[in-house]
Amino acid sequence: MAWFGVRLLFEAIHSEEKPDARDLFEDRILLVEAEDSSEARAKAERLGFGDQPEYRNQYGDVVSWRLVEVLDVCALREEPSGKGTEVFWSFLSREEVDQLRKWQEPFEDRE
Repeated sequence: MAWFGVRLLFEAIHSEEKPDARDLFEDRILLVEAEDSSEARAKAERLGFGDQPEYRNQYGDVVSWRLVEVLDVCALREEPSGKGTEVFWSFLSREEVDQLRKWQEPFEDRE
């Protein structure tokens, strides 16, 4: 068995469409133990489909989180051993770094 970091994409689905509402997604990274990357992807899908909460937001709308897809599966270089363990990695181009920095700005500053 080996350890993998798996990256999942979830989308918030609102019961009421609002004209000024923004699409909202969650980028989630999980740690999965599997024989190979195919099994890790399958486990990630099962975990993602099993964790799709539904609740009422502060406006009374029902919000349902749905798994969109498993974006990536990354074999880890070492077995997880506690604090500071790397659980995901990827190589980025300069353009991707610039975009990542933009994504990390506070939400209200992204317009």
